[in-house]
Amino acid sequence: MKKSFLYLVLAVMVLSAMFMLGGRSIHANQNDNVTYTLPYLTSATDKNIYCVISNRTQDNASVHFTINANSALSLNSQLQNFNTLSNYAVVYAHQTRMLSFEGLTINLDGMAMGSVSVAVAANQSYGGRISLVQMGILGGSGPFNSWSCMDLPMACFQGTTNPKRNLTGYLCSDPYSPQTPIQHFTY
Repeated sequence: MKKSFLYLVLAVMVLSAMFMLGGRSIHANQNDNVTYTLPYLTSATDKNIYCVISNRTQDNASVHFTINANSALSLNSQLQNFNTLSNYAVVYAHQTRMLSFEGLTINLDGMAMGSVSVAVAANQSYGGRISLVQMGILGGSGPFNSWSCMDLPMACFQGTTNPKRNLTGYLCSDPYSPQTPIQHFTY
């Protein structure tokens, strides 16, 4: 059995266990979001990044990716706010999906959902943000709480070798509400 597959299965099992043991209903406020900042990505095809995202809430989350910097020093403010992913990039309630950065292409569960080619050339480094944005309340009668990083956990791995390396140095930020002060988690 390939070690990379084993690591992926292990990550999915851990994220699923976190969901099952949580035991609470989470509903987001309209347009609530959790943001993961990845300061180092590359379009080199031998340094792919694989991120497993688990949605522990009762709401669907659309996935957005914006490029915040590139190594060519040529990123203007219009490109910094450009969502590079399709509107069909969604992590549904109680679902785990894999977002991968492979060369210039961004895939969701192996399907091409976007490209960074608008601001990044081949073999160039860049940084960006993954935002998981609430799509709409799907029902339920619980209190409406802000999403937190614990409600939408993500684990990332890098490389094309087996085993993959854990990616470190990325940051999760969740929204502020009177009940939940803003939190930042570094992985």
